[in-house]
Amino acid sequence: MAKYESESPIYRAKGKIYRVNCDRGKPIFTHQMGKIIGQVENVLTWHRRVFVYVFNLHVGTFTLDNKYMAALMSKLRFYFKQEYKVKRLGYAWCREQHKSSKQHYHVALIVDGSKIQCPTKLFKTIKLMWEDVTTGGHIHGLENCYYNIKRDTEINKAEAIYRLSYQAKIWTKERNTARANDYGTSQIKARPK
Repeated sequence: MAKYESESPIYRAKGKIYRVNCDRGKPIFTHQMGKIIGQVENVLTWHRRVFVYVFNLHVGTFTLDNKYMAALMSKLRFYFKQEYKVKRLGYAWCREQHKSSKQHYHVALIVDGSKIQCPTKLFKTIKLMWEDVTTGGHIHGLENCYYNIKRDTEINKAEAIYRLSYQAKIWTKERNTARANDYGTSQIKARPK
């Protein structure tokens, strides 16, 4: 599949306009951006409130593939189902490697906001899971790392989409191997009308 790029700070999808973290000389992959927006919008069709949590993950050793991320997502799906009784775990992640000899990941979880509104406990859980699936890996917490979006008012949605658009940036993905995907998202479909 061809990877289309855009330098426009405006992204249009399904009749809506979104502001994205993009500009001249700072392009994004449009397909990836569309997938990210799609997951946020689709989760919002299922829940009146949606919780979006962003964080970074670092590995201890380089891998040609994304096996650590696949293992973490499997653990997180099970955890959310057991701990929060969540039926749908939305997510988006990207793999980056710029000057470092190892890749790192930017991750966003997108879940039912009536089940969780704050990431304090979640951060500790992800930290333990990541340490379990990697050798020497660690989680990096970020400032202003979560958004509580309300479907009826769309409060915080624009800020969350803008923040997530960072994952679609191009310039730190050049060193990714052909075997490793640049990004991954959940496949949640919109709720039937």
